[in-house]
Amino acid sequence: MMEDNTTQKIQTMLTRYFTGELNDDSRHAVEEWIHASDQNRAIAEQMKDIYQAADTLYAMNEADEDTALGYFHSKMRNHSILKFVRMVERIAAILILPIIIFAAIQYYHSVQRSHEMVQFTTNPGMIGSTHLPDGSIVSLNSGTTIIYPKEFSGDERRVNISGEAYFNVAKDRSHPFIVHTANNADIKVYGTHFNVEAYSDDDFVRTTLEEGSVAVRYPDCNGNWEERKIVPGEMALYSVKNHSMEVKKADVDVVVSWKDGQLIFRNTLASDVLNSIAKRYNVQFIINNNQCMGNRFTGKIEQQRLDKILDFLSLMSNMHFKYITGDNLKTPKQRIAVY
Repeated sequence: MMEDNTTQKIQTMLTRYFTGELNDDSRHAVEEWIHASDQNRAIAEQMKDIYQAADTLYAMNEADEDTALGYFHSKMRNHSILKFVRMVERIAAILILPIIIFAAIQYYHSVQRSHEMVQFTTNPGMIGSTHLPDGSIVSLNSGTTIIYPKEFSGDERRVNISGEAYFNVAKDRSHPFIVHTANNADIKVYGTHFNVEAYSDDDFVRTTLEEGSVAVRYPDCNGNWEERKIVPGEMALYSVKNHSMEVKKADVDVVVSWKDGQLIFRNTLASDVLNSIAKRYNVQFIINNNQCMGNRFTGKIEQQRLDKILDFLSLMSNMHFKYITGDNLKTPKQRIAVY
């Protein structure tokens, strides 16, 4: 406590020490105190610098002694704050390297995850579903493949599909959802429910919107990219061969019924009926009678055997079916002739 009082007294005398106003005893006492430690010397040098500054001279010349001392004490408090700041800086310097290393590791893993791709494929004749990193849910029809990053990064969420999929996209307007098809057409989404049919060997890409808003981007016959928006209840039909787009009304319940394990038909053309059955049961229909493709059917297929379905279609029309024996072992699908 005595030492603190002595230091405080000396610091008060320092102002007069620099102006030469102290007697010999006081001056010797101040000098002994200055040389007693490096800390004292540093304090004296700080006060000398303060005294020599213009604002200190002004305080000494224009203010009374108490005001000047108060000014110096304020500067000394600032000096204490400066010492504290420097201590914090030293601590930060010690901690900053581990923090930087940790952040770099986290960033590296994040980049790695964003480049790591996931592939999900449904077996022929089966349907399945998967959850995307952003919480979106995708149902996949028979023989469909979806590829997406383990973590989305950047300005958009992009997935690739080949086959047919129904999307329930998590809303995120700042990060558009892009579906790239095997047929070189993109569907741009912001948060919606829609169906995309884009098998690699199909002549068309069909995008059917149930809820929300999507835009289909496609290359025209000149190679220029066009964009066409559709509203709920519409289907965008893109011709891969002609590079043309047609938008028409769609019976959404019929189009997306497959995701619930059903096939619903409402005055549906025979060609579309057979296409749906072919995907659902992993078969290939060989059409030998094109005239019967104009037939239309209404009904619902749910958990029924294929032969029973074909019997029903035969009874309701002039269509007949015959299983083709496996003369080509390389053909993975059961082939059925339509005549």
